[in-house]
Amino acid sequence: MLKSILPALALIVAAPTAALADQVIHVPPFRTVEVHGGGHATLRHGDRQRVVLIKGDPSIADIRVTGDGTLVLSPCKDWCWGNQKFEVEVTTPAIAGVSVHGGGEMDVDGRFPRQPSLKVSVHGGGDADLRNLPADNVAAEVHGGGDAEVRAERTLTAEVHGGGDLHFWGHPRVSSSTSGGGDIESGE
Repeated sequence: MLKSILPALALIVAAPTAALADQVIHVPPFRTVEVHGGGHATLRHGDRQRVVLIKGDPSIADIRVTGDGTLVLSPCKDWCWGNQKFEVEVTTPAIAGVSVHGGGEMDVDGRFPRQPSLKVSVHGGGDADLRNLPADNVAAEVHGGGDAEVRAERTLTAEVHGGGDLHFWGHPRVSSSTSGGGDIESGE
């Protein structure tokens, strides 16, 4: 009897997760995107802003826009236990800044048109692969570990402190600062 009950319980537990997939989350307009506390966000270029929760539970996830126009993406509003699956797709016509804090990943699917400026921040681990998001002027910082990959066309102001790596593409004029380990290097 136990053998027949276990598969039924597994289906009951899995059913709510499947029902929560691919949900459009309605948020006000945003200018920047921040991932913190883990998870994966994919940026896409599009005519209108749209946020889609691919994996995760919207009842515990923190998906909101702050007063300064930052779209916050986190697997949990408060503290949560265990490994929370969290994946979000963000579509927007323009973006001014990207942050990854406390783990997590952000990348760009497809190619964005060149932005006038872009601010990039990776703190406490994580990875931001923004090579398909070109900007004339990029200000990028990596603190306390992590990796950032950016495409700067005119200028790059880069800081790495306390470990981490920052790789850049394009041929910008570079102003850089490192301390406590880490590298700032051309990826070309």
